[in-house]
Amino acid sequence: MFAAGLAAAAAQVIFLREYLTIFSGSELVIGVVLALWLLAAAAGSYAGSVSASGNWRLLSFLYIFSVVLGVLLLRASRLLFLPGEVMSPWAVTLIVLITQSDAAFFGGFVYGRLACQGNGGRLYSAENAGAAAGLLLVSVCVLLYCPNGGALAIALALFAAAAFMPHQDSQSKSAPLRTALFYYAAAALLLACFLAIDPVSVRWKYAPQVDRVVNGRGGEIALVQSGGGSVFLNGTLYRAAMPLPFVEQAVHLPAAMHAGPLRRALVVGNAGQVRELGKYPGLSVVCLETEPALAAGGCACGAAEELTPEAGRPFDLILLGCGMPSSGAAGRFYTIAFFRKMRALTDSAGVFSFTLPLNGNYLSRGERRLKDIMQATLAGAFRHVLIVPGEGHTFIASDKPLALPAAPLVATDYLEAYTMASLTPERLAQANAAGGPAPVNTINRPFCLLAAERQWLGLFGFPPAAAAAALAVCFVIAVIISPRTRSALSVGTSGFVAGVYSVALLLIYQFSHGTLYSQVAVLMIALTAGFAVGSFVRRFPFSDFIIGLYAAAALTFLVVLPFPPLALFCVLHAGMGFLAGAQFVTRKGTASWGGLYAADLAGGVFGMALCSTFLVPYFGVTVVAAGLCLLKTAAGCFTLRE
Repeated sequence: MFAAGLAAAAAQVIFLREYLTIFSGSELVIGVVLALWLLAAAAGSYAGSVSASGNWRLLSFLYIFSVVLGVLLLRASRLLFLPGEVMSPWAVTLIVLITQSDAAFFGGFVYGRLACQGNGGRLYSAENAGAAAGLLLVSVCVLLYCPNGGALAIALALFAAAAFMPHQDSQSKSAPLRTALFYYAAAALLLACFLAIDPVSVRWKYAPQVDRVVNGRGGEIALVQSGGGSVFLNGTLYRAAMPLPFVEQAVHLPAAMHAGPLRRALVVGNAGQVRELGKYPGLSVVCLETEPALAAGGCACGAAEELTPEAGRPFDLILLGCGMPSSGAAGRFYTIAFFRKMRALTDSAGVFSFTLPLNGNYLSRGERRLKDIMQATLAGAFRHVLIVPGEGHTFIASDKPLALPAAPLVATDYLEAYTMASLTPERLAQANAAGGPAPVNTINRPFCLLAAERQWLGLFGFPPAAAAAALAVCFVIAVIISPRTRSALSVGTSGFVAGVYSVALLLIYQFSHGTLYSQVAVLMIALTAGFAVGSFVRRFPFSDFIIGLYAAAALTFLVVLPFPPLALFCVLHAGMGFLAGAQFVTRKGTASWGGLYAADLAGGVFGMALCSTFLVPYFGVTVVAAGLCLLKTAAGCFTLRE
């Protein structure tokens, strides 16, 4: 059980990292991926609890084979689409089902089989301890920049070492050893072939022009040297050589808005701004990149949200060059918390600016919505906001009044002669006119993510009724495989709460720091360790009430506190794991351990599937947190009579 937990947890994290690169880094798929994993595991738990036969060595080898095949298939799935093409919701769901279901089903099957033969609580502890070990293994591999395939091969090799161990299962003493050696050799050959093809299969996800693929903090980075150099992060264009008119507008226009000489400037994400700022004599430029692979040309790798104001040394100009907020990771640079952080790094005359590649003349409905959200969010952090259309839309914010015309402080090739010359009062007024009440983009209410979801679904005409039908099917399956007792209700609702809580915590971390790709294993270690420690609890009164209150308080605290550190996320994640694990092993009733496990996972399916796709984007974290508290309060009142 320990070895199976190790392999399953490592495989789950590696699959999730791969899915982020396959599906363009969209956080919308996180809940879907984890939910479908839990659904397959729940089905496996049910099947394992009613099964009494099967060759364990053969099943273990098939499990290793299915994990390897799943990774190769999901990478090969990109070959069915054009480079950069967005996949439809149906394609995303189908790819996830095909590539990870076997591995998840086997993990649940093992637990269901062994739960019939031993103490369920003890096996629950062993599985979670193994899962923590597997996640720790992946975390170490990430720190060492080990490829996903290498980390997965190590985990599967450790599983094989335990699964094929010889034991006396035959009258012939030599038969167990010969059988074990055969399976060891077969597993070694399979993993060796996988490691040999791993570097080649990684490139299946990208166009042939990609020169190098490396793992970064926020995702998988593909570098293209030709054409001025382009950077793809998780399969989407992260940075490219911007045209000179665009860069001139993004740099020299906000620089002209600053009253007085420019002494210090901060660039977050260099897309050509540093070169243009070099035209200002005596200007000290600090450049930060979010990825180590991109820290070159005078830029350092660092997190802008971790900068602290220096007394007497404010930044006169801050330029953000991180592109469109098309995901939660990219949208973290456009929240009111980030804008307020940038305001704290300037003085009252400082200027903060970014330029988005929106249509310079006629905005589409989606572009208009995004423009209004950015305008409202900036107004929540700065006293004055000015939007200048041209080569894209340049957003300029400061606590001092901003007005055009503003003459550039240095000579330009295009800004004055073309961009400013074509800027009429009507275009300027239209760009700065609000289209109506607009929401503020926050970590609590990530409207950028909601806009991306609506655009994605609208692109394929995905009807809401289809999503409702899929959830209805999942609900029917959950009812069938879950025992209908008060204990199962209590554990099932806790699984739902833990699923929502876990995904919401991952999303909050992504919206705050954007490095979930590299830290997901660390965050999952905390949850799994909490499960393992909680399984040693022998009495847990009023567990439903405590779990609901904890979930609501912890999530609310995370969105209220600006940029909470990773350690706090881990502590709060471990707390939920401890409470959920303690309730699982202390629930009494007529349900079997395997049945309770299936109910727990079935609840988690709905929680995870709904959280990232519907609950957080549409309602926000604090409203969801309050709902979790109400749900567990109702479950607690019902189960008190048991």
